[in-house]
Amino acid sequence: MLFTYRKHPKGVRAYKNILHKSYETVLLDITLPEARDKQLAEVHHGDILFIAAPVYSQGAVKLFEDFIKNADLVFETAVAVFTFGGISCGSAVRDIERVLSERGVKLIAAAEIPSRHNFAYAGIKGLVETEICDFRPELTDFIEKVHQKTQKATAIRPRRKMSIHKLFSQELLTNLTAYAPKTDKKLCTGCGSCFSLCPSGAISSDNKICIRCSACVIACKTGARELIFKSILPRLYLKRGIYKISLIRQKTTFFI
Repeated sequence: MLFTYRKHPKGVRAYKNILHKSYETVLLDITLPEARDKQLAEVHHGDILFIAAPVYSQGAVKLFEDFIKNADLVFETAVAVFTFGGISCGSAVRDIERVLSERGVKLIAAAEIPSRHNFAYAGIKGLVETEICDFRPELTDFIEKVHQKTQKATAIRPRRKMSIHKLFSQELLTNLTAYAPKTDKKLCTGCGSCFSLCPSGAISSDNKICIRCSACVIACKTGARELIFKSILPRLYLKRGIYKISLIRQKTTFFI
């Protein structure tokens, strides 16, 4: 079974296709609030749980973590694949290993894969465009090794890493980074794309918190949604992280 908190549908489909070569895979997209609510009411079971999610503020997305904590999971083992567009993957692997361990699930393998930052997809000016390498061959080899390992499934022990979200909450970091995207009513056509793609439900409810993922900005075809940095500091930090990825040519890390 594959739980995904998607960043981009094409990447999710590619990952599922790779998994399908070795496993019969059921894909469950839990990006949207209604999807998470629906799946929390179900019992999920299988031979192995695969997780695919992006990194936020050098850690696992809190919405995704909370789902794993509360979902009815009947699995002995799990594999996690994280994508990151900034300086590093931070403590995401360690975060999810801890949450799974509390649920009695062993994390037997994990991957950290550089990706294009969502803010770059959103057209934020001043961020370097990076050429992302094709990691499908490496990921295919990784999944094949996972398939062999499941015969003797031992848990990995990712090292503890200091990351910025250990010092400050993701909510605080997102608030310090940028303003919540606003809608230019002159450009908005009322198509509803932003509503349907918001993972926190923040656009349709004042009680929800915007996580600054910029999914609405990317989806808007008329440019009616815009994300603006609060100061030059977060812009420089993100620019440095994206530039660093371009220098190291998107080095992947595998734990197996």
